Amino acid sequence: KWNWQFGNSCALSFSTGVPIGYSSMINAFEGGASISSSTTGQLLFYTDGATVWTRNNTVMLNGTGLNGDNSSTQSAVIVPFPNDTNKYYIFTTDQGGYAGPNIGAYYSVVDMTLNGGLGAVTIKNTLLLSAPVTEKIVAVRSCNGTDSWVITHKFNSNAFYAFPITIAGVGMPVISNIGSFHNNGSTFSYETVGCMAASNDGNKLAVSIYDFTNLLELFDFNRVTGVITNSISISTADLGMTKFQPYGLIFSPDNSKLYVTHTDENITLQKSSLIQLDVSLWNKAAILSSQYVVNVLNSSYFYFTLALGPDNKIYATRTGSSNKFLDVVNNPNAAGAACSFSFNAVNVNPGVLLTRGLPNFMSENTNVSAVLSPTSVSAGFNATLTGIGASSYTWNGGAFTGNSLVISPTVSTTYTVTGTSGACVSTNTIAVNVFNTPSISLAYSPSVACA
Repeated sequence: KWNWQFGNSCALSFSTGVPIGYSSMINAFEGGASISSSTTGQLLFYTDGATVWTRNNTVMLNGTGLNGDNSSTQSAVIVPFPNDTNKYYIFTTDQGGYAGPNIGAYYSVVDMTLNGGLGAVTIKNTLLLSAPVTEKIVAVRSCNGTDSWVITHKFNSNAFYAFPITIAGVGMPVISNIGSFHNNGSTFSYETVGCMAASNDGNKLAVSIYDFTNLLELFDFNRVTGVITNSISISTADLGMTKFQPYGLIFSPDNSKLYVTHTDENITLQKSSLIQLDVSLWNKAAILSSQYVVNVLNSSYFYFTLALGPDNKIYATRTGSSNKFLDVVNNPNAAGAACSFSFNAVNVNPGVLLTRGLPNFMSENTNVSAVLSPTSVSAGFNATLTGIGASSYTWNGGAFTGNSLVISPTVSTTYTVTGTSGACVSTNTIAVNVFNTPSISLAYSPSVACA
């Protein structure tokens, strides 16, 4: 997530810790994706779903003619090969049938060892899911931390397709028929439009069905089996926004909040909003009662896509009136006004233009681990082990439970932490270094009187 390419020539670099705008070659009305090195943070390549560009902003070798569309909501998502750090899949979705015949979802392959390290597309447009499909696609890690799932949705259907990505390649999909049908509400098929979002731990999904249905739907995702369950359906009428159409979705870093953009392009109303929903209880009544309106636009601006930055802030794109600024939610884990919203927070760069899209990133959830504070402890003194990467924890085979464990070790040892996150269970160990504080003995010697 260190480098973003989006909109009309927009780009951001987070390499210094704060987003700095610069220019790129992308010209996307909606979706796109980029990928950076997991070790150096260097940009590798980016795409609008139809063309692939190198880190030097040149068209990648064989990098044209992909079957995505730069006016598809989520035109692409990039997934690393499980067994090769130099190869990447680009999964693409086509624009909906309202713009012509929908041709389905496909994948292509990039090999970064070619063309002097700038990469080349070696496999192009392998069919993933036949038409018609929606403009929604996300990717999450499997429980083993190596494999992945790519999830998309069939159009004229209520079927989710979850494809396993393993060392054997792209596997046969797990199909879950659940939730609302995504189909035409009129002679147009705008219900292909709208985002799908995965929680950062990969265990939850959120889907927006744009236009005539105007629904936000939530689901559980099993990262072991690929099965999707437990649908919660929320209409914009439930949210008191009957004229608003849901589009952008993103989970907060701790997965407790869901941020949603609602947009009404009716020229007489000209309203758009960014709202926060607390989804920690995963209960419809609780979600509705938690609704907080982060910001409302009452002009020719409209909110669309949301993205989570490597700084754990949420960025919102606005279209209209030659806008060059992103809005930011600075503390998205916090409820209500404490989320700290900033309007016009980031100037992407003079000479470029924001559109509806921000990059679509894979959910890089990790396996359970722990941190020790302090890193070394004197014998008999307290230290704290804190679990990370899971929802619940047990320590040393279940002898202790809880997110944190206070210990007072007398000798160096290891602790095991087992984390449970949805259907995933993983175990890790952490070494505890104990040192003995040297003791100082002061011997008493009586004085001897001089004769």
